[in-house]
Amino acid sequence: MKHIYIFLILSVFSFSCEKEEEHIELDFSDSEELNELDKYLHDEFTTPYGLRTNYHWDANSVEFNKRTTPVKLDIVKPTAKMVDKFWIQTYLHSSSDVEYNKKFLHKNLPAELIYVGGKLYSSDGSVTLGYAESGARITLTDLNSFDLSNRSWLNRQVGTLHHEFVHILEDSYNLPKDFRLVTPKSYNGQAWLNVSEANAIASGFVTNYASLSFGEDYAETVSIYVSMSETDFNNKYNSGKKGHDLIQKKLDLCRAHYKDVMGIDLDALRDQVQKAYK
Repeated sequence: MKHIYIFLILSVFSFSCEKEEEHIELDFSDSEELNELDKYLHDEFTTPYGLRTNYHWDANSVEFNKRTTPVKLDIVKPTAKMVDKFWIQTYLHSSSDVEYNKKFLHKNLPAELIYVGGKLYSSDGSVTLGYAESGARITLTDLNSFDLSNRSWLNRQVGTLHHEFVHILEDSYNLPKDFRLVTPKSYNGQAWLNVSEANAIASGFVTNYASLSFGEDYAETVSIYVSMSETDFNNKYNSGKKGHDLIQKKLDLCRAHYKDVMGIDLDALRDQVQKAYK
């Protein structure tokens, strides 16, 4: 199953959707540099976790109906460090039992992480932020815009990593028990595009995209929770807003599922993600 994380470009950007991104010529002649980079990726990700990083351009690695560009070579290592800091290390140190967490990651991380330089543009005006395929790989996009000081860009990358990993975990550990019973008749399918964020929250969803399906609701609930600070999360979904109780119920089910089924403390994971931002 392929899980895709997308957002709709606002009309002010519609013209740019029709433009091809800057063409990037990749130079693979410097084999010594590539070998050094590949060794780093192998030592830091493949050996301890079985996670292979693929940054070499391959048109077959992205969907046939999408337009994009390769990742720039000098972006690869900084991106890998970001992935490690905001994703892998946050799980690894979510409890004092680092050995258990390492085994959990080795068991559940995808086999491959694909780096794409540009955004993935579709003809319908949407942009794919990232996607996971059958637990085998996660694809990250827009990496040529790498800028850790750009909180909006960083939040998208961190959110995508955690969102897509939730989908992979769902394949092995299923949805939280009773999660489907919280808002069973409120999902909108593809009509989520027409739902405002305010109405989505009032209906018990952390984002309008969460109202697409049970699986997206689960992935959004977890990824939004861990990637937002406690203050920001509470301000956005506080008890004075309609839908708060439903969101809180879903979050409680996610906490219990992570702890009882996977052995991961979701609140501790969130603390680690927030610590990485500092």
